[in-house]
Amino acid sequence: MTRALVLVLALTATALAEPPPVTRVVVHPDAAIVTRSAAVACGQGPTTVAFHGLPPALDPASLRASVDQASARIQGLSIVPHEALKASSAALAELDDKIADLNGQREELAARARRAQEDAARATLLRSSSEAFIEREAAIEKKPDLTQWALALDQSMSAMTAADLVREQTRTADRKLARKLADLERQRAQLAGAAPAKTWDADVVVRCEGQATVELSYLTSAARWTPAYEARADAAKKSIRFSVLARVEQGTGEDWSNVDVTLSTALAQRDSRPPKPMRLYVSTYEQPEEKKVLVTRQEAVEHAEGSTTTAVAGKNAQASSQGLSVRLHVPAKASIAGDGEAARLTIDAFGLPATFDLVSYPKALPVVFRRATVVNEASYPLLAGPLDIFDQHGFLGTTALSRTARGAKIKLALGIDENVQVHRVVLEEEKKSPGFLSSTRKLLYGYRFQLANAASKPVALEVCDQIPVSELNDVKVDLGEGTTAGYRLAKDDGMLTWNVRLKPGEKKNVDLRFTVEIPSKYDASAL
Repeated sequence: MTRALVLVLALTATALAEPPPVTRVVVHPDAAIVTRSAAVACGQGPTTVAFHGLPPALDPASLRASVDQASARIQGLSIVPHEALKASSAALAELDDKIADLNGQREELAARARRAQEDAARATLLRSSSEAFIEREAAIEKKPDLTQWALALDQSMSAMTAADLVREQTRTADRKLARKLADLERQRAQLAGAAPAKTWDADVVVRCEGQATVELSYLTSAARWTPAYEARADAAKKSIRFSVLARVEQGTGEDWSNVDVTLSTALAQRDSRPPKPMRLYVSTYEQPEEKKVLVTRQEAVEHAEGSTTTAVAGKNAQASSQGLSVRLHVPAKASIAGDGEAARLTIDAFGLPATFDLVSYPKALPVVFRRATVVNEASYPLLAGPLDIFDQHGFLGTTALSRTARGAKIKLALGIDENVQVHRVVLEEEKKSPGFLSSTRKLLYGYRFQLANAASKPVALEVCDQIPVSELNDVKVDLGEGTTAGYRLAKDDGMLTWNVRLKPGEKKNVDLRFTVEIPSKYDASAL
């Protein structure tokens, strides 16, 4: 038995013909708060408002009731489980009959296959016996009856062939039946899952005067949302049309029709208890001294880029801050099916001024990429999510947008520009041993980037490469003579950037040279 959350004090009831509809939802990344509204006419004494047939995925401890009159009072709230009949019992019974029929057909096929196997075994035994008999008779008879021998062998061979044919036919038929059976079983599982075995019946007791609206809210874990984005680039207008979308899905088994939707970035079911610290111990153990080995370690570094652009609100979205989280209000009412299929909702759409340029990372990939840079001018941060990119010719691809603060830059790759070529040539990779009076080895590296513009207009190209960053005081990394001037060096990750302008048909070279000095006490064989 499940007891009521709050014992209802007995009272006059006003039953509603149908369950009150869902009027608004607040969807979190891991759950949703669903609100239903019921209009009630209050009289003398308390009135009971029925919210029956609530979906099984709700958390009964999360129920909250409210009334829109200042003088009204909620006097009681109860909820009890209700064992509901399967909404699709007739359809389930029909599927069960079909499944039983297919299983019966498969059993008949299995019996035919067993009989064919027995026939094949008898035919094989008959043929073996016939061959042995023919050998003995041929040794005795001067004029053996060849016709009878051939007939006996043909009969055994025909029996074996017929048995093999039956077995192949039964295997083929059984495979077809198995596919049909699997499809029916999937349909049954979906139908059985969509028809919950249990619902909840809630009653709200309210004391009010005249007409009032009673709302019941509860938390369900069968709903969630994830962000998605679209960017449509227009290089001619130097702008990008940016759309903020949401993929909302809910599997409560009931449809949300024409409801107000609010999206929250807060996790509704996060554990709010503080962590319990564990004991810390310090100990030691013997370890033989070994020679240090130099190794390379690759680490992705993203530069935080600020912007002086003032953030402005999008035209459609209403955003409200809640400390560490943000609520986004979907402009139009939406309908979301309760079968778990995702609904794609538009939260906001706005145009952004963009700068378009070319960039190349020859060490990673010797091609030139088209790129657009915009600033997040929405009044809220953009959460991490997939970003579909389009230009005037159509879809370019999907990338992952990381969390982007208000006023931060967003860089979008718009595909490869084949009119500009880049090649990376190794000029030098040499290891010099220490001299007579030195204990330091020197590694020399040199690379050349050959750039060519085959377009009919001038282009501006950003060429990027990197040098190692030493984490040891006695291991030195220096840019060598011969490195093309005009670069920008980010010392934290060793990234060098050249801004190169190329006229139509022009070719240029960009050189990079650097040295690494290593004391002999280090093993540099891994470099």
